[in-house]
Amino acid sequence: MVLTVPEIEWLFFARPAFLERVTGQRLDPERSVLARFKPKRVLSEILEDESPAAYERLIDDLNADDLKVLRETAPIKELIEFVTEHSPESRLQIT
Repeated sequence: MVLTVPEIEWLFFARPAFLERVTGQRLDPERSVLARFKPKRVLSEILEDESPAAYERLIDDLNADDLKVLRETAPIKELIEFVTEHSPESRLQIT
């Protein structure tokens, strides 16, 4: 079981520099704190758009370094390890 914030948007705040680079806006301390509890709301405010297209553009702007940082966040890293450990393919490799 992996415990995580129920809004996946928190991932974008794991690397604020990414959001700042993509949006051209600095993430002020107040928004940083609010993003811990209401990441979807803060991300919508920053993007000024809640459409799927806005999120697609955001995801398209992720580069290899951004993805590496996101994969290293505790919940995502734990999920990857869990799935890898418990996948049928890993069981075959272990035996």
